[in-house]
Amino acid sequence: MDNERQRTEIVWLKRRWRENLEVEDDDPDYISGKFTLAPFLTPDYRMRYKDYNREVRSIKISALPPIQLFFQLPADYPTREMPFYQIFCLWLSQEQLRVLCDILNSKWQRYYQSEILELWANFLQEEALASLGYEGCLDLTKDLDWGSPVRKKMKFSVTQTKGCGRHRVLMSDHTLPVEDFIINYNRNIAQVNNESRTLFLSDEELLQIDYDDIIQCPRCYGSVLLENKSDTVAICSSCTNVFCCSCRRTYHGFQHCHIPRGERLKTFLAFTSEETSKEEKEAYLKKYGHQCMTRLVRQYGGSDDHVQMEH
Repeated sequence: MDNERQRTEIVWLKRRWRENLEVEDDDPDYISGKFTLAPFLTPDYRMRYKDYNREVRSIKISALPPIQLFFQLPADYPTREMPFYQIFCLWLSQEQLRVLCDILNSKWQRYYQSEILELWANFLQEEALASLGYEGCLDLTKDLDWGSPVRKKMKFSVTQTKGCGRHRVLMSDHTLPVEDFIINYNRNIAQVNNESRTLFLSDEELLQIDYDDIIQCPRCYGSVLLENKSDTVAICSSCTNVFCCSCRRTYHGFQHCHIPRGERLKTFLAFTSEETSKEEKEAYLKKYGHQCMTRLVRQYGGSDDHVQMEH
């Protein structure tokens, strides 16, 4: 019953949201996806911020980078459980993201046992700004708890000019403020307002560089340069795709990576092979989780010892 309702909901959402929705539903036991939602702005919408001299300025903006809603449907959704979800937005603080999550949770409680994804998406696109007190103006003059990558100390930033097949690699030790990020987004040109060294490389050239922290975007195949080798999430500057660095699928937050049906036997054989080192097996367990790997081993008639030995 639940699976049928989930499938019906996903079919409708694909028709309704089209390019704003990506769904991974090739496995009937695992449906996940991502909404990319550009907030609706009024024609005279403005942004207030402090410049480098700490003076308050106000400018008109026509767009904001999208709010992204990642979701995974549990087996008993919607009759009992709500979707697992995570909100990702570069220009909102951690506290503001928590406020939005509280609102989504309250909507589920109000419409319990109903299909909720479209209601959530409509809210984030049409009402999120007003719920945060940003109706008519995005005020960035207050000191907030910015937890997004935009506020991190950047060593590298790989960007691509629209319509150009070559990347600009900007190397800097400065921070890119949120207001600059939004201004650049409106101009549709990636710029950093501080001293930097510029090197132009194509995707092919960039991927040939001996850097362990360069990976390829699974959507547009552009090059993404990670800030740290330990990063679990990557953001493509060309197509704004947010994906998992390990499995290259839609970013799934703190949940373990999913093993696609077509790769399960291959993963089982590699994990249980005598040639696989202890360190390699630990990497599998860290990526997919002990529960998932135990289930996989049992599915193909293997021994639990392959998993138990790593505890």
